[in-house]
Amino acid sequence: VAQEGRGDSPGALRSLAACVKAEPQNREARRLFEQLRDEAEQRRSLYSGIGGRSGFGGSDAPPPPPPGPEREDELTQRIRALLEKEAKEENEKLRAQADAEAREASGMPPTAREEAMQKARQGAGGEALLK
Repeated sequence: VAQEGRGDSPGALRSLAACVKAEPQNREARRLFEQLRDEAEQRRSLYSGIGGRSGFGGSDAPPPPPPGPEREDELTQRIRALLEKEAKEENEKLRAQADAEAREASGMPPTAREEAMQKARQGAGGEALLK
């Protein structure tokens, strides 16, 4: 009971529980134990929501988005598609150039596409043949 005077309700409850267990006929100890237990229960119920979603520190902000990749907007998707197309065309052009150089180095005649690319590079109107 001295612990209750110091503000140590849990300690007082433990002491009174031990006293009631040792002396079940002690009405005063039982009455104090029940009183402190009820007060502790009231405090728990009073402060049970604090710190949770609806207690202090709660927010009206919408919940965070679910984890995972973020969906791109339409403009970003279109830009990504254009960049991928340009990269693919550039890779095809570089591959064709490398093939032509390898064919030339080996002494094989150029393909029609390679001839068209050479004419296009020289400005001889080979652009129509590329398409």
